[in-house]
Amino acid sequence: MSSWKHSLFRLVDRSHQRFNDAVKDRWPWMSVWLYHRPRSRFLHYRFERALLAGREFQVADRPSILFFTTHKAASMFVDRVLKRLGQAHGMLHADLEGWFSTGPPKLWRLFKDPAAMKRLFRPRGIYYGALRSHRPIADLENYRVVLMLRDPRDMLTSYYFSEAFSHSPINQRVLERRRKAAAQDINAFVLEHAPLHKAVYETYFREFDGRPEVLFTTYERMLADRRAWLNEIVEHVGLTEHPGLVEDLLQEAAQVKGTGSAHQHVRVARSGDHRDKLSPDTIARLNDLFGQELLERFRS
Repeated sequence: MSSWKHSLFRLVDRSHQRFNDAVKDRWPWMSVWLYHRPRSRFLHYRFERALLAGREFQVADRPSILFFTTHKAASMFVDRVLKRLGQAHGMLHADLEGWFSTGPPKLWRLFKDPAAMKRLFRPRGIYYGALRSHRPIADLENYRVVLMLRDPRDMLTSYYFSEAFSHSPINQRVLERRRKAAAQDINAFVLEHAPLHKAVYETYFREFDGRPEVLFTTYERMLADRRAWLNEIVEHVGLTEHPGLVEDLLQEAAQVKGTGSAHQHVRVARSGDHRDKLSPDTIARLNDLFGQELLERFRS
């Protein structure tokens, strides 16, 4: 693209973003149909579409990386870290869930289509993330996997504020979920969603426990010692050739602070928030539902 065309594109794109910032809270349906859907269809996810079509790419000769997580477990931050490290090491990035979330609902069925999964997931040279639920990927031993989770009681507490106030309405389904969550009490919301998320956690542990290609780490470990946490991830995935970038990412991690606002993506950056936001009865019911063995995994 010539310099003047690139400059014009950037100007139009910035104007498009400013338009979305102005309307997304007051008229979220306009954000869905005039910002997120057009960008998904015409601007983003070309690489992901090419993977699905079976196109071959020249990629770095290193194992592909899979980042599994849930919502509200620093997933966007860790995804950004792994993406930047992967790109510095010559890896390509595939954001399948981002594509599916802003496209038609039928795209999610591809995760249950073995032929499509074989085309989408390739064991060399690609970083896949973030994946917020277990996906049946063949020959998992050929990948490097990072699984990062958060105490489910804190995750559910933060998830309520995200759904009700801060999550960008990227599609009609998210918009409908926001309306429902905003009308609910936090305790009712958390108890409604807890069984589904318990199943997500249990599936992760059932499928990944004891596998040498999988590194399990936690939000709580990140808060306790960011350097040790990040170094462990870097060593596991083999992205060790740019220590200066690792230091830059550590500095960025140190700047992540909770604003306290329900309308901000990073509302709090600490563990134990559920004790301040949920009723004692709700906490007791969550403790019983998840069980001591699972909750013990998140002690910092």
